Amino acid sequence: RKNSIKLLDVLGEMPKRDGADVSFSFPGVHSAGIALPPLTKWPYQNGWSFCTWLKMDPLNSVNFEKERPYIYCFRTTKGLGYNCYIMGNCLVISCIKVVGKETARCIRFELTPRRFVSTTEHFDKCSIGCGPDGEEPFCGQIAALYVFSEALSAQQVNAIFCLGSSYQSCFLHEAETDLSDDYKKV
Repeated sequence: RKNSIKLLDVLGEMPKRDGADVSFSFPGVHSAGIALPPLTKWPYQNGWSFCTWLKMDPLNSVNFEKERPYIYCFRTTKGLGYNCYIMGNCLVISCIKVVGKETARCIRFELTPRRFVSTTEHFDKCSIGCGPDGEEPFCGQIAALYVFSEALSAQQVNAIFCLGSSYQSCFLHEAETDLSDDYKKV
């Protein structure tokens, strides 16, 4: 009886919680990423999309601007492929098509530590949460990961965003979904 008011307060705050119910936790130490098996077929013709929710928990807030934590790294043994990492307040997407030549695109975005944000690539050195050799690890949580074999439209990306960081089911054929027709259009 004496803790019932406190319990009711906690239960009342639970729906207001921001974040994923289930996520991968990355401690931010060397080689603490997820090593993936080689990707033998990559959707070059239709494009592709990488989608996840992530929350940064920097180990040291003082050096946060100088760190370069990787979200993903998909490369061949020759070092060719795609990367996504955070540098300051930019999400950087890079492509290496020729050894030694990297093309990068910086997407300026207010990346707030300790808050989930949404971001929406034959590779045989693939990792989630660290660079190709375990360096520059991500520190925080990454919720469900999806790689789509097509480039998603703005409406599809918005529909995934509206599902929220706790969504962890599969995406069904359009005839099986409850999404409105506006979100299903390609």
